[in-house]
Amino acid sequence: MQYNPSTFSSPSQPKRCKISQSAQVISFPWVEDIKLHSSSTIYPDHSTVLCAAVINNTYVVTGGKDSFIYVFTLEGMKIATLKAHTASVCTLSTINNAEGKTTMLVSGSDVGCNTLIFWDVNSWTIRSKIQAHTAAITSIVDLKDGQTLVSGSYDKLINIYNHRRAEVLYNLSANKCHVTGIVLSGDSNRMTSCGLDKSLHVWRISRKHGIV
Repeated sequence: MQYNPSTFSSPSQPKRCKISQSAQVISFPWVEDIKLHSSSTIYPDHSTVLCAAVINNTYVVTGGKDSFIYVFTLEGMKIATLKAHTASVCTLSTINNAEGKTTMLVSGSDVGCNTLIFWDVNSWTIRSKIQAHTAAITSIVDLKDGQTLVSGSYDKLINIYNHRRAEVLYNLSANKCHVTGIVLSGDSNRMTSCGLDKSLHVWRISRKHGIV
């Protein structure tokens, strides 16, 4: 089925949204208090954009197949080019402090580099690097405890890190297939991973005893 943005509809509501081409505003009739406004369009210099992240409602960061990371203001002005990976940047994530403010950007790269790099979002300099995978890193998740990070990869590993010490703590052995994604629940008490074997693994997070 060909995608047509002007006839987008909610699975639970057959009503169609209304798109104003002149103002670039999308209004959803089944949700009275939501409108999506297209305020700007950014065209990074990547050959292909593979991932993106927003930093503190101030910057948008893109990772590309060309191995570069670009930092833009929300208005589209490029303020930094981050060059440290030697392969495609496959995933980007953020680490927040207790107040919810992003303090670090984390990037993960493809096979040939397969490295996690931690960037300071104030200076856009490297804080640390970890190379613990042997294939493309597909997902990075902050467990929101101020020190623990999780990554998933095509090497079938889910690694757990202490990002303050830049070290691998352990990996989850239950996963038997290439990891394609990891997400954290809204209450941060569960983590779900998925893979090419069509399975989902749900992990319960015990803050005193780790992930089980």
